[in-house]
Amino acid sequence: MVQIQRWEQCLRIRDPSSSGGMKMEELFPGIFVATSESGASNLGFVMGREGVIVIDTSLFVSKAMELKDYISSLTKKPILFVFNTHYHPDHTFGNSAFDSPILAHELTKAKMERMDDEYVKNIKEKIGPDVAEEFEDLSIRIPTETFKREKIIDLGNRKVKLLHVGGHTEDSSVAIVEPEMVVFFGDVLVNGYHPEIVADSDLKTWINILKKFLGYDISYAVPGHGKVSEKDSVEDMLNYLKTLRDFIANYKKQGIQRFIDRISEDENFIGRKFPELLLDDIRILLQMERKSRRL
Repeated sequence: MVQIQRWEQCLRIRDPSSSGGMKMEELFPGIFVATSESGASNLGFVMGREGVIVIDTSLFVSKAMELKDYISSLTKKPILFVFNTHYHPDHTFGNSAFDSPILAHELTKAKMERMDDEYVKNIKEKIGPDVAEEFEDLSIRIPTETFKREKIIDLGNRKVKLLHVGGHTEDSSVAIVEPEMVVFFGDVLVNGYHPEIVADSDLKTWINILKKFLGYDISYAVPGHGKVSEKDSVEDMLNYLKTLRDFIANYKKQGIQRFIDRISEDENFIGRKFPELLLDDIRILLQMERKSRRL
């Protein structure tokens, strides 16, 4: 069974509403991001002469419908594709709000095909009864089209490059809007919150991809959670992961107290919300390290 993530468990403690106070930001004409003060997953859409591409759909169909209605208020052009950056429910469960083709990496489709009734039941139990009605008639809409390495969507006056990168999850992909160079990172980038490390995270790949994007001339970096920024949030995320990597490599020699002392003075750590994720991240990374040593 696909692992149930912890992001929405954290969110439900703080924000029982399904939308989480969705706020629209227009980064360039026709390039929008729907953000949330609560830390819920960011959604986006890009408009062009030929149509629209939607990027991620949230945990809730109601929130995805709100986004769909907003798009309809701006343009009569068709939604050509809905793109999922990765398989996690807070980026995909709103898919059924759309009739358009769902586009994702081939691994995203494979992982979502394993989301059975028991998976949905477990999510209901973890996020609580206040939003359980959102899932009563939930239909998980699996990607209908996939790509392996990259795919370019031509909207007429601009292109959106979908690129598989891995790191956060093995299926993680990003959307690069050209020529504006707005990058929708999904959860490869999280700004102002502790990231979530899961069983299929690859810290080395994650660090390398962020290093690569530091070399890009990015105008806006759109994180999976948190505020849109310029490239500084990419560097912050990179330094955060490198600190975790160094701790895991030396934890037996240095001990956890030295690590705690270090991050307690590091704004890149203490300034982030959802500290419970950090504790779980450390536990998962240590499990991965022990497992790799046994192999």
